[in-house]
Amino acid sequence: MKLYNIIYPLILSTSMLTANSLHLNSVGVSIGTASIKANQYNNQGTITLSSQPKKDFFNAEIYALLDGVFNDTTKKLVANYIYSTNSDIAEHNLLLGVNKYYEYKKYDLYVGVLAGISRLKWKYNPLNSSENTDYYSTSFTSGLQAGIEYPIDNKFLIGVNAKYLYSKHKANLNPSTGVSGEITHHNYFSWNIGFRYKF
Repeated sequence: MKLYNIIYPLILSTSMLTANSLHLNSVGVSIGTASIKANQYNNQGTITLSSQPKKDFFNAEIYALLDGVFNDTTKKLVANYIYSTNSDIAEHNLLLGVNKYYEYKKYDLYVGVLAGISRLKWKYNPLNSSENTDYYSTSFTSGLQAGIEYPIDNKFLIGVNAKYLYSKHKANLNPSTGVSGEITHHNYFSWNIGFRYKF
């Protein structure tokens, strides 16, 4: 059974069980840049790609902060959807996590942990070969984030955010008999700037 067949129902059932106690604290959007490191391994024979996958991505994110889970009001449940894309690859991340907030003068600082599902799609065949059809990879992912925000007024904050996610994406390379390899994407780094609106 694939991992996402377990995770999605779990997220849905958890949200239904806690719906009465949760309420929306704020929502946010941000854009920025991401880097996803690609490594090629040759398992049998030698595979030479015409070009290595690009590692720099445009990155966009929407997220929501929820109250009602923790007695400590400085801790908030966070739900994130992150989309990263370049001419070679698109990646979708659906994450749940917890942020811990700190006040420093007028600034809100936070650190958090995240976990969820990552879906990577190749926009082209890495080998330009009809025998390689491994265009998609789905992986559990987890990581850390940190950020700082400054209030513009009572409702809006502007801030910057940094994330690190670890997944196990893999594209199998089998261009011909007796030749095989893979391309892995494990480490994801991003920097974003955006706005958050408090309800």
